Amino acid sequence: MDIYEAINTIGIKQLLAEIHSGEMVLPDFQREFVWDPAATQSLLVSISEMFPAGSLLRARDRDRVLAVRMFPGAPVANEKGYSYLLLDGQQRLTSLYHALYGEGLYRFFVDLKRALVEGSPEGDDNDTIFYRRSNAKVRSLEEDAAQQARELVLPLSVFHKRPGGFWKWVTDVRNHLPDEDKHKFEADLQELHSSWLGNFDNYTFPTVSQSRCSARGVVHHL
Repeated sequence: MDIYEAINTIGIKQLLAEIHSGEMVLPDFQREFVWDPAATQSLLVSISEMFPAGSLLRARDRDRVLAVRMFPGAPVANEKGYSYLLLDGQQRLTSLYHALYGEGLYRFFVDLKRALVEGSPEGDDNDTIFYRRSNAKVRSLEEDAAQQARELVLPLSVFHKRPGGFWKWVTDVRNHLPDEDKHKFEADLQELHSSWLGNFDNYTFPTVSQSRCSARGVVHHL
């Protein structure tokens, strides 16, 4: 039997949804998530620019030969119901899951005023994409469309966590703007989505999916 089930590209939306549902999990002995927020910020810049961010390796574990655990921050699910073990890519996918689902210790935002002046983010020192440590004030900013309209910030969690996604968010924030600003806001967000914001929905990772795994094979890859 061929060990390779598929070698293809998989969209970020599907990968993060599999983490959220528990369809993709981690070997229990894999190292803990250790990235700092600046590293996540750099990864988000790469995603927004469609720069290569490495490949992923995962494997089916039909025989349940390994103990597993959920990704940090993901809802508790039936651990017996998973389809894949992620063997390579934990730090990157956990970082993206936290940023785009609004989980973990930090929340990530786009400064729309800066984005409209400077365009897409470039380099690690660009604060178009910024982060704040999660607390009551930051979570309020993440959730309150009226406050987002006043400050012109976009929480990155709207892409995958917020019902209706990005375009529903645009409508909700637009409704809190003065009438004379609404049309320009929609046009500006359409342009930003076409040029780089849409990549948070559309980015793909080269992914090798193995049809089976063994404890020995997993240790070899870690």
